[in-house]
Amino acid sequence: MPRPLFSLSPRMEAAARGLSGCRRVADIGSDHAKLPAWLLKTGRAERVYAVDISPFSVEKARGMALRYGLEGKLMPLLGDGLAPLSSDLVDGAVIAGMGGDTITSILNRAPWIFSPGKRLVIQCMSSPEVLEEALLRASARVLREEIILDSGRYYTVLTLEGADAPEIGALPTRFLLKDPLCPDYLEREVRLSEVQLSGLARKREPREEDIRRLRRRLSTLTSLKEELNHESSNL
Repeated sequence: MPRPLFSLSPRMEAAARGLSGCRRVADIGSDHAKLPAWLLKTGRAERVYAVDISPFSVEKARGMALRYGLEGKLMPLLGDGLAPLSSDLVDGAVIAGMGGDTITSILNRAPWIFSPGKRLVIQCMSSPEVLEEALLRASARVLREEIILDSGRYYTVLTLEGADAPEIGALPTRFLLKDPLCPDYLEREVRLSEVQLSGLARKREPREEDIRRLRRRLSTLTSLKEELNHESSNL
């Protein structure tokens, strides 16, 4: 008797939307490999690499492949970030559930992920200002950015496509203005950035790069908030 297919969390549903059209996918930090199994069982991908730095997680991915009859399609790989892969193996990748420092490190070691036409979906858990600074220099364009409310917490899911030159003008993007969750999200993120900057100011020797990154993010968030308020006042 076939096993019933599980549902994805709102965050992972958004990641799956970002990978639309990609047939060979990598899920970085896959852990239990739920997203790879779901993509394969629903026909949204032909092959998915479930990559994780933990041997225990790789074993869980193997178990998922066996449980759902996905041997040869769900490919568990042990390794750090995109290191076990190469450009010819995938046309899309998702990196979710990690901090901005970790994601930035992964991307810096695999510049091929920004080859023209490659798809990259990112869901950052913390330190978004670090990741944003790196992405502004990357040869990529933004296809979409969504706000997701999952278990009472706001997240953003960013979908990028590799390009011949940097094309990202600002992060977060104006895509957020179309999202019904935007007002609450911006209010929260502006307040959080202000608190973080205040905390840095109280440090004896704060790092200038930390201050610069947070100021850039706060400036972008404030501009988006002002634009949203202007649009609302004209309705």
